[in-house]
Amino acid sequence: MKRIVLLAVMAMFVLVSCSTNDDVTLKDNYTFTTTLTTTCSPSISGYPQTTTSVTTQNGITAAQAKSAAESLTTTSTTTTGGYKITTTMKCVYILTKNYVAPPVVTGARVEY
Repeated sequence: MKRIVLLAVMAMFVLVSCSTNDDVTLKDNYTFTTTLTTTCSPSISGYPQTTTSVTTQNGITAAQAKSAAESLTTTSTTTTGGYKITTTMKCVYILTKNYVAPPVVTGARVEY
């Protein structure tokens, strides 16, 4: 009987200590990479054009980082002068401590 009571108390402790609220309140630093791509149809010289920006945000939760990345991921299309112009913005996030910057390409050399 003592073992059953001990096991029940331990089970309750495990259930309470492994609350899902722990993940919600944990704040960390995140790096966001946003890529904006503009395409044109029929094609025009110089398109597609791509621009990438990297920013960091400190002291936010994983849920806040996910929400921010989702709100910055969009696609829009417009037609003007017989051209269909599509703009796609995609945002991804990663814990800053796991972020590795992509190499910088200059001419024929790659610099790290």
